[in-house]
Amino acid sequence: MINEKQKLIVEDAKYPCAVLAGPGTGKTFTIVQKIISLIKNDGISPNKILVTTFTKKAANELIERMESGLKKENIYADTSNMLIGNFHSLALSFLKEYKSFTNKIFDPLVIDSHIEGYLIEKNMDIFENLPNFSKFISYNEVGQIQGIFANITNNLVDLDELRISNDPRDILALEIYLAWANFLDENDLINYQLILKKFYDKDGLEVESEKAIDYIKKHDNALMWAERNREAISKKIMQSIGTSGDVETIFSINHNFVEKREDKFIHRKGAVSSERGAVIIPGSRGSLSYIVMPTENTEISLYSLSHGAGRKWSRSVCKSRLHLFSFLQVLHNTILLLKKM
Repeated sequence: MINEKQKLIVEDAKYPCAVLAGPGTGKTFTIVQKIISLIKNDGISPNKILVTTFTKKAANELIERMESGLKKENIYADTSNMLIGNFHSLALSFLKEYKSFTNKIFDPLVIDSHIEGYLIEKNMDIFENLPNFSKFISYNEVGQIQGIFANITNNLVDLDELRISNDPRDILALEIYLAWANFLDENDLINYQLILKKFYDKDGLEVESEKAIDYIKKHDNALMWAERNREAISKKIMQSIGTSGDVETIFSINHNFVEKREDKFIHRKGAVSSERGAVIIPGSRGSLSYIVMPTENTEISLYSLSHGAGRKWSRSVCKSRLHLFSFLQVLHNTILLLKKM
């Protein structure tokens, strides 16, 4: 039986959202009901849903309860490609599927904390010669080394900040991290922290490098193609409703692109520039579209405006409703309405 707070999460939660819940409050039940609702009511494909857990046991339980719930609702959905797992297993699956171009031929062997502790103990000499090691680490050496490594990777500590630090503890932490990371790399090993680090690390491009210049050139060509494509489509639409003569373009806006501003780049994904005049915020599945004029100061939103006006109907409802309409008739009615205005 679903209670009011669980119902609020399942039916009315806005995104992004964080739910705080203690033991025994029905967290797994609520997640399962949310997944079923997304598939049943919002038309979301299971392979578009990702669920993370802390343990494999919790992931397996969630899968079983979700499939049982779908069966009770008489919902057939292919859940084979749905991503459910703990943080490390999901990150590792992504790394295996989307390999980077390196000189590594074989995948590294994943080691758990017990094997890692054993290897550290057997190779303690790579740490004992580090400056200040015996001064700051005089007991539980294995545990402290693992703790330092985990702290740097899990908290996204900037290695450059450690390099310029005047604190000898920071310098030692950096040396321990580099020594152990090098050992793992040389022996084709990877621990749980490095799995996550490799997952969220992004290999960027130097701004003035040949690869970066080539990327921006291809990016600009893609935008030009998109603009020409929109122009061709709009002309065909105008011709289909019987217009003649020249058609004036009021605005043509890109929603996904990179823009260079002074000393930085802004990557707009699902957003438009707020500095080029009027902006259309398109709605879909029964939602209205809007033409708006951005305010003068949009620095707080990185000179951008989100372009989505939301979706009023689910996919299944939208499909059943739209097949009743003639596309050309809708266009004619839209033009007539604009003329009256």
